[in-house]
Amino acid sequence: MSIIIVCHRSEKVIESCLKAIATSTFPKLPEALEVILVENPVEPGRVYPDRFDNLIIKKLQSEKNVGFAAGCNLGAGAAQGLFLVFLNPDVIVQPDSLSALHQALVDNRKVGMTAGRLISNDGLFQASCRRFPTLYNLFFSRKSLLKWVSKKAASEYTHGDFKTNTVVDATAAAFVMIEAGLFKKLGQFDERFFLYVEDTDLCLRLSQAGLKTLFVPSAVGAHGWEHATQNYRFRRIWWHHHSIWRFFVKHHSVLKLVVIFPALVTNCLLSFGLELLRFKK
Repeated sequence: MSIIIVCHRSEKVIESCLKAIATSTFPKLPEALEVILVENPVEPGRVYPDRFDNLIIKKLQSEKNVGFAAGCNLGAGAAQGLFLVFLNPDVIVQPDSLSALHQALVDNRKVGMTAGRLISNDGLFQASCRRFPTLYNLFFSRKSLLKWVSKKAASEYTHGDFKTNTVVDATAAAFVMIEAGLFKKLGQFDERFFLYVEDTDLCLRLSQAGLKTLFVPSAVGAHGWEHATQNYRFRRIWWHHHSIWRFFVKHHSVLKLVVIFPALVTNCLLSFGLELLRFKK
């Protein structure tokens, strides 16, 4: 089993992530575990470990920021495990969570990818599963202004919490597992998505292949989002909307794009305005 972590965090954050893997889940996995750290990009003065407790670390380097999708593909290309786990560096996996993802994956041949349940450091649920983007639910995504209209409106795009294993359209790739051979067969992540929506695109291709994405609530990861600077916050909004547009271009007709483009621009401007108001506070 290969755990792929695209690094863009401090050494302390990475060490916390590795410690959780080494102490909580290593003894109960069905195959030998390798951890692949993809430095994307290489940061002068930042040194990630070659070993950590019982883990042997394989390190890959990218001289420039090639994006999340390309970073994951770089790690997958060097992986030797039968199963791939894509894990954000600020996610702390809980005991037996990797085993739970694996068991749910092998128990059902119609399931192509399993996703863990994300919580904040104080235990609150973080929504990571969603419906496939449409012109309607686009306005209720996590980056949209209109998600604040009501909880019911927000749920048009983002799924809430589930108590049992549940099939979903798509999930964030912050803590997911997929068979290595299937990932390669699907064409890996589309590297044209620099950041965001590359996971939704993969889930759609998985669905088109007749397979399902399964949310597994017993597989838990504590996700510690770090506060971004003003500049990065605005860049994230741009990347998100740019990736949504690329998704529609890839999967929808030209006629739909004529309608979608002005709607997407409007939504992007509204999101920028909301973020500006938040920052001023």
